[in-house]
Amino acid sequence: MEKFMNMQRRKNYFIERLDLGQDQEAVIDSTFKSVVLAHIAGNYMKNVNMPLFLAIQGYPGEGKTFQTLKICMESGVKICYISGAELSGNYEKDSILDLEENYIRACNYFASENVPCVIIIDDFHLSPASTKNGVGTTVNSQILTGFLMNLCDKAKSIEEYRTPVILIGNSFKDVYEPLKRDGRMDFFTWRAPLEQKYDISYNLFRDLLSKKEMKQIQNFVESYKEQPVSFFKEIKNDIVKERMRCYFNQSKNIDVGRSIFELDRINTYKVDLQELYELAEKRLKSNYQYSYEGKCDGEN
Repeated sequence: MEKFMNMQRRKNYFIERLDLGQDQEAVIDSTFKSVVLAHIAGNYMKNVNMPLFLAIQGYPGEGKTFQTLKICMESGVKICYISGAELSGNYEKDSILDLEENYIRACNYFASENVPCVIIIDDFHLSPASTKNGVGTTVNSQILTGFLMNLCDKAKSIEEYRTPVILIGNSFKDVYEPLKRDGRMDFFTWRAPLEQKYDISYNLFRDLLSKKEMKQIQNFVESYKEQPVSFFKEIKNDIVKERMRCYFNQSKNIDVGRSIFELDRINTYKVDLQELYELAEKRLKSNYQYSYEGKCDGEN
């Protein structure tokens, strides 16, 4: 323990506050919630041989990270959030030094405060633990996979130093096979159901559409049911960006700082359902990219 406490202080990845913004009221899928909480609770229970790692995989933009963070936050679980890209580095062992210290910090926090913690590594498929298209392993990738394997194996016998880990990525097919072995890692594949897309779209557009048109929001979602959750969120962002562009186009002697308060009202500007369809088609034709097209009122 003394060795752990005397380690060089590195970056603290624990989240003290999580601002979910407009997604605060988003509905969490009950199956997703039960899988995440069962993994966390199971790792703290005695006489339960739960794998240390839970790998959540699925198409990008389907709310894997958002739901995991929201579930943990609302369930009293302290979150240590690390991006997979941050596990890279210029020198040997850079891939594990921050992870190692934050893991120890999580274990000590539970021991002292009796508050469960979870390590969340996002975009794990982009971390050094994953090799793609036949690219050979690096020193850091070998060190990271070795550290993770050692961590989950030791966690079975050293109860004092055990904190559950959730890995989030699009696919884990390129992750080192021994790390994915039974007993080390459980898998949960996620694809947002249509009902969740209904709920999210309702929350996104209820202040922008009339009550009459909101009754047709399910038809709109069904027209693009194969698209990820992020597709509908980006349509909302496209509306806001168009309103902002037109605002600045029509304004003279602009003071951006003062304009921000006025711009906040843009979120309440009404649109019609036809505009949503037009923006959706525009996104599909432009390969999911927003382009500044069309003219504002009074624009040449």
